[in-house]
Amino acid sequence: MFIDAHCDTASVLLDRKKVLKKNDCHLDLTRMPKGYTQIFAAFIAPEYHNAPMERATAIINKLRSEIDKKTNKIEICTNNDEREAALSNGNTAAFISLEGAEPIKTPEDVDKLYDLGVRFVSLTWNGANHLAGGVDSEKRLTEQGRKTIEMLCKKGMIVDVSHLNEQSFWDVMRVTSWPVVATHSCARSICDNKRNLTDEQFSAICNRGGVVGINFYPKFLNRRNKAYIKNIIKHIDHFLKLGGENHIGLGSDFDGVDVLPQDLTGVQDMTNLVAAFKEHGYSDKLIEKICYGNFERILRLL
Repeated sequence: MFIDAHCDTASVLLDRKKVLKKNDCHLDLTRMPKGYTQIFAAFIAPEYHNAPMERATAIINKLRSEIDKKTNKIEICTNNDEREAALSNGNTAAFISLEGAEPIKTPEDVDKLYDLGVRFVSLTWNGANHLAGGVDSEKRLTEQGRKTIEMLCKKGMIVDVSHLNEQSFWDVMRVTSWPVVATHSCARSICDNKRNLTDEQFSAICNRGGVVGINFYPKFLNRRNKAYIKNIIKHIDHFLKLGGENHIGLGSDFDGVDVLPQDLTGVQDMTNLVAAFKEHGYSDKLIEKICYGNFERILRLL
């Protein structure tokens, strides 16, 4: 069983006119292992910032159109009860996240996204917007950003701090006591990349009961274009030393990156993780927590 906290496949399906059942992307239903839960991101790329809500809606509608096809054994879920029902029916469970909160300008926008099925929201991508600053910016959380976080938490939606710069990250942590997640981030102590989390950031997420999904992108794993599952394990080991047993998950970034580890080239290789974890000496209980258990705890909050 797996919960993958982040992929960009839905955007790719829309832009490249591909289908979810079988494609040449990093992820499709044909290659998914059984018992799979995928959080699909609606990524609002900079070129769509002039009409962000329309872009988010188009991506979500594309995903729903693929799921509505009767031949596809996958269900959109908005809470863990729905996820468990989908899995018990032998289906894949799908959740929706928003990557870049440019569509949110009013409380009504939050309501609309919630009604569309969005349950996870990252405030920014790498740049800055009207809410906060990403890693390529020095902008801090704005007053509108603070109010947006309050609205999201009131609706029971989860804030994703991946992509935020450090100033905005700490501003977010001061604004809310609700658990936050970093759906696709790694350890900066292992790989010095500004997209990765410092030890202090990881500990803060742990103290809130949140979870960090390890990103599979080689440049976040070792700053190179070539990596292996052993590099993923190095980041997990580091977070484990910081007391993160209950706060580590998986956030592949499938179809959001141009290269993946040599032994993990798509969703069909996810079972390679389990074999590598066992060989590394992780207990069955720890493997279950990393592969799905810790993020399952977050899904129970929805």
